[in-house]
Amino acid sequence: MAIHLMDMVIFRQIFGSDEAKAIFDEMGVVESWLMFEGALADVQAELGIIPKEAGEEIVRKAKVGNLSLDKIAHYFKETSLVSVALIKALKDICSKDTGEYLHYGPTTQDLYDTSLAIRLSRFMPLLISDLKIVRDLLLSLSETHKKTLMIGRTHGRQAIPITFGFKLAISAEIFHDHIKRALEIYPKITVGSLSGAVGSFASFKAISEIDPLKIERMVMDKLGLNTPVIPAQPSIERFCEFLNFVALISVSVEKLVQDIFTLQRDEIGELRESSTKDTSISSSTMPHKQNPKGCEFIMGLTKLIRSNARALMEAPMRDERDRSSFWVEDIAVPEACILTSTTLKTLKEMLANLEVFQDVMRNNVGLSKGLIMTENLMIRLSKKTGRKESAHALISKLASKSVEEDIPFRDIVLNDEEVNKHLSIQEINDSFDPDKYTGLSERMTEKVLRSCGRTTEE
Repeated sequence: MAIHLMDMVIFRQIFGSDEAKAIFDEMGVVESWLMFEGALADVQAELGIIPKEAGEEIVRKAKVGNLSLDKIAHYFKETSLVSVALIKALKDICSKDTGEYLHYGPTTQDLYDTSLAIRLSRFMPLLISDLKIVRDLLLSLSETHKKTLMIGRTHGRQAIPITFGFKLAISAEIFHDHIKRALEIYPKITVGSLSGAVGSFASFKAISEIDPLKIERMVMDKLGLNTPVIPAQPSIERFCEFLNFVALISVSVEKLVQDIFTLQRDEIGELRESSTKDTSISSSTMPHKQNPKGCEFIMGLTKLIRSNARALMEAPMRDERDRSSFWVEDIAVPEACILTSTTLKTLKEMLANLEVFQDVMRNNVGLSKGLIMTENLMIRLSKKTGRKESAHALISKLASKSVEEDIPFRDIVLNDEEVNKHLSIQEINDSFDPDKYTGLSERMTEKVLRSCGRTTEE
């Protein structure tokens, strides 16, 4: 029976994409192991290090459909080393003595590092694709709502007006940067290893006079991987960097969904996370509830992603290597990948079906009874008087009076003698127009659209 939620029949449908799960499930792991063993045998046969027929037979049999997982499990129980269990199971199905040439020279670490690099090389295109879709959905919403007035909030309180498009454009640019980071990190994490027991290539020098670096390069070329400058067996930094990268993505995802979560509170009501299913139910007892299930799901998973990144950084290897990091790496990396795939899958659905209530956004701009325009009024007054701090103090005093006496701020200002000495009634009224005080919100939105490849007029 499954133990992890993502493997349970009831819950597994909500986790990740089928493509991502296929990379990191048990068959996907074994397949990456076999790809390593097959590529090694193929190159060694090509170079005459092992008999040609042995190389051909190993390549032919090193397919995931040929091996029994139960047989590998049996040998693992017997030997307590999964690399040897794999080799024994593969040898059993190789004809004659061809299996004797399996795993000729490398160490278990070579198998682990290279097979993980294979899986990450398959996962990265899926990740980049998801990031691009999220970015493009945000860009589309930004373009649609570049003029949609809403209140900007700081410290959980109303601040000054912005546009909804501007708010989303900030997130779009962040995800655009994540795509760039993914492309930068790609070659760093898709690095294989074929250097033997302590990374010195001693076994390969003993086996053949052929340059071990040539063998390593040929094997990695077959696998579509890069080669390290120097063997990195004791180093987990590249995998730590990858997990910290997906952790960084999780920070951006959580920030975005926290805002969506907040803005769909009944007391705010500017957004609604819509379900794509008519049968979706939010409460077993309250029929009216429409809970932000997607937001809550994502906010929980993002914390797990970051905890996995932290866990791997706590597992550096000792000496030239040891097994302590394997158990962290083999759990933390696949789980973080599937959880990241899950959060992005959920976010894509949420953004594609997000309901935006523009009238509510505009109404909420007026909730403060004009107080959100104090900055604009203060600046206009200071330009007339040449005294910014004095203007700030006066407007602050009037704002406090508005709150204490529950009188609209505009009425307080229009009846203040000091303000009326310097500003006309028309100038005061203009100071309270939120549509004229969104700064460069629209222009900055268009700038992001251009930087991400969307054409807009300058």
